[in-house]
Amino acid sequence: STTAWGSVGGGAYACAADDFWDFAQFGPLAIAVDGTDTPQKFNVDSASAFSNLGGTPPTGGRFIEIMGDFVVMAKLPTAKTRVRWGGINDAESWTISATTQADQQDIPDGGFITGMIGYEYGGLIFQERAIRRMDYEGSPVIFRFKKLAEGIGATIEGSVAGFGDRAFFVHR
Repeated sequence: STTAWGSVGGGAYACAADDFWDFAQFGPLAIAVDGTDTPQKFNVDSASAFSNLGGTPPTGGRFIEIMGDFVVMAKLPTAKTRVRWGGINDAESWTISATTQADQQDIPDGGFITGMIGYEYGGLIFQERAIRRMDYEGSPVIFRFKKLAEGIGATIEGSVAGFGDRAFFVHR
């Protein structure tokens, strides 16, 4: 709303100087993860600084995307092949529950998660050696995971980008 940049940092973060933040917007909330700290939120309509995302979101999520009506985080510090999503239409509901549809999925093969792209009814999960589609199905399954490619993936973490109906990533 002004012509000058200003700081909206919420405090001291443990994120390394050469690391990166990943952002997603869910309604008025800009949500940020850095692979180390508690996920942060910034209400673009009313906040003056970032603060901790409410509920019990996973600490240290590396990637964040919006997949339909869900906030999805992936690559947790102690589970580098885990995808975790909050409750339907609720960015701050993270307790695993059939009622809210908040849940998680560990992917058994394909290497560490290296990026994600969200779309209207799900998303794409990129790993070192695989690409998977994550489609919303509803209760009791919530999301169905399908391997699209094996032996090819985003070998460089954070190299994934989406534009329209296309996905771009680095594989070497």
